[in-house]
Amino acid sequence: MAELDGGLRDLMAGQLGIWQAQQFAPENSLFNIAEYLEIRGEFDVGLFTAALRRALDETETFRLRFRVVDGVPKQYVVPPYDYEISVLDVSAEPDPLGAAEAWMRDDLRAPVAAVDAQLFAQAVFKIGPDRHLWYERGSHLIMDGRATLAFVTRVADIYVRLLAGTPAEEGALEPLAPLLAAERAYRDSADREDDGAYWRAALAGLPPAGATAGAAAGVAGGGSAPRLPSALLRHTEQLGTGPAGEVKAAARRLRTHLPGLMIAAAAVYRHRATGERDVVIGLPVSGLPDRRKVFAPGMTSNVLPIRLRIDPDTTVADLVRTTNQTLREALRHQRYRYEDTLRDLRLVHGSYLCGIHVNVMAFGYPEMFGGCTVTGTNLSTGPIDNARIDVYDRPGEAGIQLVTDVNGDTNGPDAAREIPRRVLTIVDRLAAADPADPVSRLDLLSDAERRAVLAEWTGGRTRVAERSTIPALFEAQAARTPDAPAVTFEGRTLTYAELNARANRLARHLVEQGAGPEQRVALMLPRSAELVVAVLAVLKSGAAYVPIDPDYPDDRVAYLLEDADPVLVIGPEEVADTDTDTDTDTDTATGHGDGDLGVPVAPDHAAYVIYTSGSTGRPKGVVVPHQNVVRLLRGTEAWFGFGPDDVWTLFHSYAFDFTVWELWGALLYGGRLVVVPYLTSRSPREFAALLAAERVTVLNQTPSAFYQLLPERRDDWALRQVIFGGEALDARRLAGRPATGGGPRLVNMYGITETTVHVTYHPLDAGEAGDGASAIGEGLPDLRVYVLDEWLRPVPAGVAGELYVAGPGLARGYLDRPGLTGARFVADRFGPPGERMYRTGDVARWRAGGGLEYLGRADEQVQLRGFRVEPGEVRAVVARHEAVADAAVLVRDGRLVA
Repeated sequence: MAELDGGLRDLMAGQLGIWQAQQFAPENSLFNIAEYLEIRGEFDVGLFTAALRRALDETETFRLRFRVVDGVPKQYVVPPYDYEISVLDVSAEPDPLGAAEAWMRDDLRAPVAAVDAQLFAQAVFKIGPDRHLWYERGSHLIMDGRATLAFVTRVADIYVRLLAGTPAEEGALEPLAPLLAAERAYRDSADREDDGAYWRAALAGLPPAGATAGAAAGVAGGGSAPRLPSALLRHTEQLGTGPAGEVKAAARRLRTHLPGLMIAAAAVYRHRATGERDVVIGLPVSGLPDRRKVFAPGMTSNVLPIRLRIDPDTTVADLVRTTNQTLREALRHQRYRYEDTLRDLRLVHGSYLCGIHVNVMAFGYPEMFGGCTVTGTNLSTGPIDNARIDVYDRPGEAGIQLVTDVNGDTNGPDAAREIPRRVLTIVDRLAAADPADPVSRLDLLSDAERRAVLAEWTGGRTRVAERSTIPALFEAQAARTPDAPAVTFEGRTLTYAELNARANRLARHLVEQGAGPEQRVALMLPRSAELVVAVLAVLKSGAAYVPIDPDYPDDRVAYLLEDADPVLVIGPEEVADTDTDTDTDTDTATGHGDGDLGVPVAPDHAAYVIYTSGSTGRPKGVVVPHQNVVRLLRGTEAWFGFGPDDVWTLFHSYAFDFTVWELWGALLYGGRLVVVPYLTSRSPREFAALLAAERVTVLNQTPSAFYQLLPERRDDWALRQVIFGGEALDARRLAGRPATGGGPRLVNMYGITETTVHVTYHPLDAGEAGDGASAIGEGLPDLRVYVLDEWLRPVPAGVAGELYVAGPGLARGYLDRPGLTGARFVADRFGPPGERMYRTGDVARWRAGGGLEYLGRADEQVQLRGFRVEPGEVRAVVARHEAVADAAVLVRDGRLVA
């Protein structure tokens, strides 16, 4: 390659992709690839280093250097020189192998300057009699797996000839020039156009990995698009001769080969772990211009995105057949660069296409050095997107080795162990299944794992013994602390005695007007102290309150009043435009007795009916009894330490069930409730000032509201608890936000109206800030939480499924909607006979060791500022307008757009 010596040439496409990626993290050592060979037997280190130097002289890729000219990276070849080869004797160390591996790890982690520098390292270790290690590390700019194998083979050939005293063949390795010429020719060829057209068609309409609800960061990876990993997590799984033989037999039984079987199994895992139906598995290939010719070692490797569609009715036979066909087609177009495919799909830096890469390598190094036994150990195969499984099926070695690397930034700490374990389980299930069985029915859990999930993770082992009602508990508190402040609004405060008396007067009036147990009273009041009086009065009357935000559109108000069929409506006269008997102000009850009424309210009587969005355009009323609220507070009071020194805010619309928690977390424990004026709730600065002025200690917020409040945080806040709920929390938004004034505890709670406000509890620790996953933790003590597949089977850690909730927190159902109630509140097949579980429609997964991670919705429903909104409902309402022929609804930048 004399024409290149001293001359600058363009980078090949594969090199350019590595170079460009490296510019985003120039100090990242993950661009190195490395391995070591363990050589057992009589081995001459002197002859070996001589063979190594000669092979380095012959291999131009090791003498490549890089520099930037006018902003463009170029490469050139330097003449042979005196290479540094480290020869180290660690045989006297207590752990010779460990000492050698520690040296290698240090070398591998050290960043290497890419400009005008040597990009490889070679070392030989003596670790015992007739036992040596050969370590080689090189930048991915100059090496790939094919280049490494070719170089090792050439070194071994020279060594054997030197050992025998015979001359080594000259010019055994090709120069780089033909490879570069073939690359240039391809870039301007019709073949490249055809290859590009194939990949654009094959991947048309494909979302990036992680775009589905299930693909959040965790065991399976996904979620936010990753940047270059700051760390890799690795796990090595060795299958002995027996298990390895079973895997290969499974491939034959399914009429495929080992790569096809492993790719199909990885696709099923990705599908089950994330819910993605369009699955893309990365297949590393040599990317050679012509596989019939021998080219110089260099960086030519490529990744083929193998797209597989897995639907609920996809059978095992369908999957294997499609995998085989897709592989055959893809390999015919393997020269089209993966980087070009990403650009064609307009995936920016940091996005990834392939959820898992699978590489089956059927080569090894048996007896290459004069009869010595040689085994290879890979240390690094370069950077990855999310996860990679390297399957080593080495000739001459017993069994199969699986080396799994995962991106530590997008995966949980156990992912490297869990992914191959699940993939191998799927291999077993595929082999045992009837070819006509749907892939979706493959069970990923062993019997032992199923017992562990149901016995240890689902919870629900504690029941709240106390049975009571909200007014009974409030009246007891008012009797204990009559003069304590109860409710504050705009500078005016009611004591517990005053609040109780006013509520009693209004409650008597309501009873006279027909309110009572299992009746409903609609409330249409703005935020004020009177709102709290009215809610308490309705409960004292025995009726259930139906909150209707006075800012709702007239059509929605009319629908809610018609559907709820209340006996009374409490609210300002101008809002309550209805034929129903209406009281226009809580003060109309003045003159009635102040004492407690003694209405026989039972724990199982309805306390409230809160309406949630409906996909057909009809909101549905959720009926929740008193006991649900009692057990919610009693079951969590030990976690939060509710008490008379706490100050809470009533921040949210009372049509949002988070207010149930805000109201009674304060008033059933002697605390003070500050009603936040509507305009103040819309201004983060004014709300921050209110928190300081009122010395608020317990703050309940939707994450989106808290993100806006963070820039206004103050040192004079008295917060001790911040409780998140109502929508998914992105803990990364909390990174770099130190707690003020000693630091409130941050708790993330998942819940839904149908399960009485909260279902799970997860205190955040400092390590989670910066984690894109939405951890929601463990279930409340008396609730059972399940993550089930579409066949209602428990799923293992790291696998996405629908979240189901069982236990005493479940609502009665939907008001006068028995069909919908039956569809969502279904029999609990894992609990006591007669118990129900609620199908939430939310996608979650277990973390390794337990604890839940929220992934998103299984349907179209979205959450905006804590409210669950069905775009279908909005679409139906818009489409009813006479001027609208059709409608579409979507969410953009936190807003609903129609």
